[in-house]
Amino acid sequence: MALVSVISYVDRNTLALLAPSILRETGLSATQYGLVVSAYSIAFMVGNSLWGRALDRIGLRRGMIAAVALRSVASAGHAFAGGFWAFATARAVLGLGEGAAAP
Repeated sequence: MALVSVISYVDRNTLALLAPSILRETGLSATQYGLVVSAYSIAFMVGNSLWGRALDRIGLRRGMIAAVALRSVASAGHAFAGGFWAFATARAVLGLGEGAAAP
């Protein structure tokens, strides 16, 4: 759980470090970037409640395997995101998956 939490924390902060490059390469506006960050945050918040229930029902080990799998797919999805909606969706799915780290 400690390793999952550390990776989740690093994931959350990596986007801020990469923001100048992402804005330049994708052509996103500052407003769109803010919405992408909000999509992550809202999904993370929703994920906390959903994962809390799921982890109680299916167990920590199976639940965390599912959460890490979801996060991995979402992380890979960022590489294919070419525009605002794709990027926002990838960030939202990542936030949903990372919500398991701190339900």
